[in-house]
Amino acid sequence: MNKQIIVMTMMISVFVSCKKEDNTDVAISLNVDVDTGNVMAISTPENLLNPYDSTGYLHNRIVAYLLSCKGNTPPDANVSTQYVLKFYEQSYGIDLPATFFATVSSTVNKSRADIQNIIAGCSYDQMLKLKLDSLMQIINKLSDDNSRYSVIKTAIAGFENEIMLDKLLSAEDSEAILKITSIARFSIYYWMNVFKEPFSSATFSIKNIVKWIAATTSDIAGAIVSGNDVVYAADCSAYAYDLITYSMP
Repeated sequence: MNKQIIVMTMMISVFVSCKKEDNTDVAISLNVDVDTGNVMAISTPENLLNPYDSTGYLHNRIVAYLLSCKGNTPPDANVSTQYVLKFYEQSYGIDLPATFFATVSSTVNKSRADIQNIIAGCSYDQMLKLKLDSLMQIINKLSDDNSRYSVIKTAIAGFENEIMLDKLLSAEDSEAILKITSIARFSIYYWMNVFKEPFSSATFSIKNIVKWIAATTSDIAGAIVSGNDVVYAADCSAYAYDLITYSMP
């Protein structure tokens, strides 16, 4: 992995609260000020041109709630799932079946070993599989280059634009890939920035890159195997980040 140093000035304010009563209260404010040059200026991860961008926003609400409730404890897929279920019940009044999340741990382990096999073995048609492969190539290349988030967002947004203009994709396939790109874009933003020190001049260390790429890869794998379920994907993401952080603090 390229070890070139990229310096960026961040202004990050994070407030995450977890209520143990009947109502969920999760507020997230992440503001990043970067010198983007000729790439897309960013302060938030949204791409308003993506009609399914609420998927990524919900993803980040879930992982913020999960981490705020879980605290600094060893990785446990069952524990993280319980907080995810609690979030959904408090937010929407719906009790999701815990059995649906029983494969989170194995999905994360498989994604760490070989995301390409997950893509190849999924039920999507061949064209959509090729698009997912392309998305992973973009993300991996950007992580290898130690790219700033502004560069990553611009690249993913450009890929999304190509998807929206592709007349060969069915409406269903276009929706599937655009939901996954939204999850990836929001996930990378969250994991890159949420644990940064306020007002610090930071470099993206190899550790941080390994952490966010593992979490985002697990997100994409989770979305694929669950039929694009953002709740399952968020559970995979948080558990993967926990595993990496615990083994490489």
